[in-house]
Amino acid sequence: FEHQATPRTISRKDALTDLGLTPEQFAAEFTVLRGNNHLHRGQLMTAQQRIITVVDQAHGDPVIAGESALIMYGSRWHDDDFTIELIRGTSASGRPARGTVTRRLDLPPSEIVEIQGRKVTSPLRTAFDLGRQRSRMQAIGDLDALAAVVPLDLDELMAFAVKHKRSRYVRVLRELIPLIDGRAESPRESALRLFMHDVGLPKPDLQVEVRDESG
Repeated sequence: FEHQATPRTISRKDALTDLGLTPEQFAAEFTVLRGNNHLHRGQLMTAQQRIITVVDQAHGDPVIAGESALIMYGSRWHDDDFTIELIRGTSASGRPARGTVTRRLDLPPSEIVEIQGRKVTSPLRTAFDLGRQRSRMQAIGDLDALAAVVPLDLDELMAFAVKHKRSRYVRVLRELIPLIDGRAESPRESALRLFMHDVGLPKPDLQVEVRDESG
């Protein structure tokens, strides 16, 4: 996974004291990133960098999860206003990072990998989380996006879902697993394929090249 240097953020207090800015100047030159982290308006930050910045200031050694994990794996299909989701152990101390959705859960080591020095849910665990959403169309789009950037063993995912059969919305995931296809090139394409499945149309093939006699 490609690593890019993360732009420097600053708190409002430090900007006013260390840089000698007035509140008006600070408001004109900086924009809030998350919580008390501010970014100069002339700097650009990727989605991965936004996640890393928040995680590095969080307590409890969190694990990046959900859509944030999907982004860390390199997917470009995500909402601009995506929610940074973190998992902290049940015994973790300190408050959750501001501007995040934080769940308390003790994950086994097998469900955690490391990307750019930060803990991220494994592809299997990420798929399990992304597929258990109320919106089936959102879920299949996220699952297809994950399958496009990391290998997914669908039989292993199904066995994992069966093992955790009491988890919320796990029936949605189990229904969608046979439909996962990493060749989908957009969430809308994934949603259309799900619609075709729901109305009983044959399963379509994807990204079929059609050429004329000139090639």
